[in-house]
Amino acid sequence: MTTATISVIVDLIIKAFSGAGITEYASGITNGIVQKLGGRVQVTQRPSIDLFVNASETVGTDSRGRGVYYWEENSTLYLIDNDTVYRNDYGTTVGTISAGTERVSFFESLNSTGNPVLMVADAENNNAFSITTGHALAAHTPTNFPTTIVHGGAILNGTWYLMDESGIIYNSAVDNVDSFPATAFISAERNEDSGVYLGRHREGIVALGTRTVEFFYDNANNVGSPLNRRPEIFHNLGCGDGLSVWENGDIIYFVGSDPSGTLGVYKLENYSLEKVSSDTLDSYVNHNVTQESFRVVGSGFNGQGHLFYILTLYSLTTDATPIISPAKTIVFDTLTTLWGMWSTSLNGNTMFPLMAWTKRTGGFNANMSSRIGEGILANGDIITLGDNMVPLDTVLGFTGYFVDTYMEVGYFSLTSPDQSTNIDFGIRTGNWNGGTNKLKFQHSVKATIDETPTSQTMVLKWSTGTEQDGTFTTGRTLDTSKRDIARRGGKFTKRNFDLSYSGDEQLYVDDIEIDVTVGDY
Repeated sequence: MTTATISVIVDLIIKAFSGAGITEYASGITNGIVQKLGGRVQVTQRPSIDLFVNASETVGTDSRGRGVYYWEENSTLYLIDNDTVYRNDYGTTVGTISAGTERVSFFESLNSTGNPVLMVADAENNNAFSITTGHALAAHTPTNFPTTIVHGGAILNGTWYLMDESGIIYNSAVDNVDSFPATAFISAERNEDSGVYLGRHREGIVALGTRTVEFFYDNANNVGSPLNRRPEIFHNLGCGDGLSVWENGDIIYFVGSDPSGTLGVYKLENYSLEKVSSDTLDSYVNHNVTQESFRVVGSGFNGQGHLFYILTLYSLTTDATPIISPAKTIVFDTLTTLWGMWSTSLNGNTMFPLMAWTKRTGGFNANMSSRIGEGILANGDIITLGDNMVPLDTVLGFTGYFVDTYMEVGYFSLTSPDQSTNIDFGIRTGNWNGGTNKLKFQHSVKATIDETPTSQTMVLKWSTGTEQDGTFTTGRTLDTSKRDIARRGGKFTKRNFDLSYSGDEQLYVDDIEIDVTVGDY
């Protein structure tokens, strides 16, 4: 008899899909991350989320989240849902913009009187708005403002830059977003392509087109645009969707399109491009975007010491007022370079449709409490990270805090009942044959874990059938507080293992250990 270990640190390998639904995958981690704890590498649940602004209570069921931004200048969190701008929560309206479903972009600058303003660029409707520190919202219509704008934009050395759909980059005057000089523009025209996204990269500007990536630097030109193109650095690769772009400091992730038109996920760092998606993930994204007309939106955050790029595929309903319908969320862990799948059942969500994330600065403030950041989901819900190693997604964060015998009836109430839901955590290992295609007899199998303090249920399954990874047993139920073992697994040549767990305690998995006897043929 031979004892072997099977790794649980696995990448997402897709075997089959129908539309954006993944119908079969060979390996992958669901709602989990890889953690290095001491000298051990283990898989555990993803960071928990706390939903602290419930859009369905105030905005309604037709809510659509388009933007969230914390402005340190006036210590205010601004939320944009469809055509309405709110501050701090959905109880206080700032004003209205054009209706839509796509994410907006925010920029901090100064107006013609030298006062701070927060600019909102709406590429879906080709317009912009300004917000003052006193929360006054106004349409932004200076002379020479571009008639079309793409997603993104940038502030560089006090100048606001926007790009139109033909690839022309326009700019404001220095420290004055109310003035767009008539000759203040430069074309991104290394190739005859269209503009898709404009962003900051290191000390300059990056323009993502349908076929190229071009870089510009501030040359402080007295006439025309301050920018000059960097002729020595460029890439013949385009951006598939401006909504897929996520800027995190000097690193940019996006869904790119290679010269053949095939889509993949890329990282831009130090002017260099690196493909970070696998072949099967490329096929999945490419088919759904080009053949099934799904959109992709990319965002991300830092949690449990990891930086995550979160990519959601979604469609729009055919109603007169279309609603975002998330189909699948796939996540790239930039630390481990592994892809996985995330979901939540919190407050009617079925995926993890993060539309945008804003970092918290300025520490504690009385309005919003102390948080590392806030995100807006496709349905308008506003979340923050629990990041407390308690695997519960919560609404309002009060679950389990009050004990009814300590609280007088009627003394405390919520606008809606607080909720929590356990995180559905899973691992599928991929086919294992022990280095030989000889017949094997499975005597026992167990997951090597840190035992939980209380009794929790884990289900361990293994594949059956000719495909080995398409059909699984109903599973053996194991108690995670004990050294439970699943015995008598039958014979196989290749076998895939699947572990699932929805307990309310953090589970740490090292590997799966199997005892087998190898046959003679």
